[in-house]
Amino acid sequence: MFDNEFKLFQRSGASIWTDDYISESMLQAHLDESTDGASRKSFKRSEMINFIQEWTNSVEKDRMKHGRERKKTVSQMRENEQTNMVWL
Repeated sequence: MFDNEFKLFQRSGASIWTDDYISESMLQAHLDESTDGASRKSFKRSEMINFIQEWTNSVEKDRMKHGRERKKTVSQMRENEQTNMVWL
């Protein structure tokens, strides 16, 4: 009875992505706002977008702050080098 069936994890030439029934079912699942099964609900997507924007902005502010501090430190090092050269 099972001689012609696929064995567990055996590859097939068929693709689930081109199957009409599965394609339609997946589309419906993604568009369904009552569940997070295939896609997040719109308010969850908005929360995630806001989180990413806030995090990105904080990282950018931090980067700019440290960039200015680094430039200040480099200029201080140059001043120290020039001062040390005078003493040589």
